[in-house]
Amino acid sequence: MENNLEQIKARCPYCGTDLGVEKGETKITCPTCNKEMPVSMATKYYESLTSNPAETKEAHGENYRKLEYILDEIKGLIDIEEWEKAEDKFFEALDLSDTDYKVFMAMVAIKTKNYTDLEDEEHKEYINKAIACADEEAKKEIVREYKAYYYKRGLSEEELQNYTEEENLVKKAKLEKNLKSMIPNYMAKEKHNKILLALFPILIILGIGIVIPAIFIEDLSWLSIIGAIITLVGYLLFRAWFTNRDKIKVFNCLLDLYDFVDVKDYNVQTKGVLYAYMQKLANKFLDNSPVVSMLDDTGRLIDYVITMQDSEMNQFMLSSKYFSQFVDADEEDK
Repeated sequence: MENNLEQIKARCPYCGTDLGVEKGETKITCPTCNKEMPVSMATKYYESLTSNPAETKEAHGENYRKLEYILDEIKGLIDIEEWEKAEDKFFEALDLSDTDYKVFMAMVAIKTKNYTDLEDEEHKEYINKAIACADEEAKKEIVREYKAYYYKRGLSEEELQNYTEEENLVKKAKLEKNLKSMIPNYMAKEKHNKILLALFPILIILGIGIVIPAIFIEDLSWLSIIGAIITLVGYLLFRAWFTNRDKIKVFNCLLDLYDFVDVKDYNVQTKGVLYAYMQKLANKFLDNSPVVSMLDDTGRLIDYVITMQDSEMNQFMLSSKYFSQFVDADEEDK
């Protein structure tokens, strides 16, 4: 029986395959690359190429994957507040596509300093371009991302103060919940580390004590293998102890910082920024990331503390076993 259902022309943005879509369908899977996508995405891609291809750029296939990678890079640069580098990446993305709303929303986040600069006007050009490129689903995503920032821009100074205080309460509650959830785990780590500290020197000394005579006594040469294994186990236990020791130290210092900030009467903007930096560090612990991955976030926290010019906070940082190592001699004098 002949299929009389009307089809809409579409094209896969991943591999460029032409597709036929039945009216009423909301999702489609490309038969060539097996990628599932919204119908609106495939039809919009087809229209962008066939309506006026000379004036638009649309990424597909390898370029689409490259675009997604660049957008991920921009997000990472925004997270670490590298605004100029993020803007350079935006233009790389724009060279691949000027019809993807996510590209322009990335620039909105850059221009507004990740939706914190309420005075910025430059972003308006890009939010309008994002809306112009977006289908109905994408417009909902734009609203979700931009709504809070737009709302705050329209508040009076007093209203903004109240709004920020409410935001800080949410930030503080989330941070406190995350830290409390990890305390039992790090208390267990401390107990475990005491056992490792007692055990690894014994194994290393025992292993070396077996290896040395086994080397010189021919009949006992087989013992050198056992001694080497015991020494290796001791070394691995030492590595585990060393790694745990560093993470425990940093975690305890983060708890101390939270307690310190909690009792201080900083203004809402300052507390909001401090909570945000502490949450980034807490996220690293939640992800079980190594201490070395926390260095950049810690450095930015220290940079912000320096701008606060608060003597009590400076003294706290200098007395901290972890944070003090990020302050050089010149900064300490200041």
